[in-house]
Amino acid sequence: MPWSSMPAGTETVFKRLKASAREMRTVRYMDLAEEAGLAAVGLGQPLGYIRDEVCRAHGLPWLTSIAVAKNGVPGPGFFVGTDLTLGEDFEVWWRAMVLQVFATDWSSIELPSSR
Repeated sequence: MPWSSMPAGTETVFKRLKASAREMRTVRYMDLAEEAGLAAVGLGQPLGYIRDEVCRAHGLPWLTSIAVAKNGVPGPGFFVGTDLTLGEDFEVWWRAMVLQVFATDWSSIELPSSR
């Protein structure tokens, strides 16, 4: 289901994720939240929007997979809004996705225009 509008902080989160992908680095949720002026729990909306409206909509690896918790992997809400469940294969799948994100040239990828 398409999003009706772009959540607050999405542009800032998107720019930081693109920069981190270019540098081949993960970025912690709390750093993303601080830069976007959001509470860490408020990141779900911008991350979901980027995953759905940019990555999934255009067949790209999930740029949002490089956003991680303190322990270095995505939090439990990573698949919220999807029908994907991987169980114990999650970490293998996630690591493969991160490599795809790092291998993608994000320089020309932009957020959808405001609706």
